[in-house]
Amino acid sequence: MSLYTELTTDPIALGYAALITVRNDAGLEALINDTTKFTLPGWISVSQFNTWCALHNAEYQNIKTLSANSSSPYNSAADAILRTLTGSISTGALNLADANVMALLNAWPFVDTTGAAKAALIALGTFSASRAQVLGISASLNDISTALNRGY
Repeated sequence: MSLYTELTTDPIALGYAALITVRNDAGLEALINDTTKFTLPGWISVSQFNTWCALHNAEYQNIKTLSANSSSPYNSAADAILRTLTGSISTGALNLADANVMALLNAWPFVDTTGAAKAALIALGTFSASRAQVLGISASLNDISTALNRGY
């Protein structure tokens, strides 16, 4: 989506119209770059995973058990998680932006059935983001002025 389309259609009703009407491009810049409204998936590092394991020992033991059980349907996934997050595989992190990683986490047999351990793990790899970051666009004051053809 282009910056112009985002601002003029306001697809998720952030309130751009009032700011456009009064030509408050600085307000538009602040709104579209506000990092308190959205989150994006990122990476879970080895260090973060080790902390999570310390706080959620039953989950860690479950991963180790599934990794050691060759008849478990989760064996290879558990083994890959352990090897990745202990640094045995070169990436040394889990990329939550990867749809396959998220599918694995969503299907994973967590011991904690409340979802708290899973949520805590995912939160480690999630960061605050602006609407511009979510869209993957630049939204500086100059970008906004240009997109709206302000000429200043």
